[in-house]
Amino acid sequence: MAVIPKENRGSPYIHGLFWIEGAPDVSNLDSETEEYRQYVLGYYSKLVTAVNPMPHADSPNTHPCRVSYTAVQTFDEDLAQLLQKVQRHTQCRNETCFRL
Repeated sequence: MAVIPKENRGSPYIHGLFWIEGAPDVSNLDSETEEYRQYVLGYYSKLVTAVNPMPHADSPNTHPCRVSYTAVQTFDEDLAQLLQKVQRHTQCRNETCFRL
């Protein structure tokens, strides 16, 4: 069992893979119809949520993961900066995706 030092945020996270009985098949999603993609989006949107309290937050000079929890002054801004830095990618087709 790992001990998390107090100075770390202590936020839980998981890397995992889940099989859900009856879930839509996403193995060939790129070749599916837009209607089916919307069905899949609707299905999983009920199971997975995320909220960025400040979606247009500026990127700080210091990487937000290096900021000690005790040094955080505004929790919404801290969360927004973390999301902007570590939860974004460029391969998503959906502009509202957090991982853009």
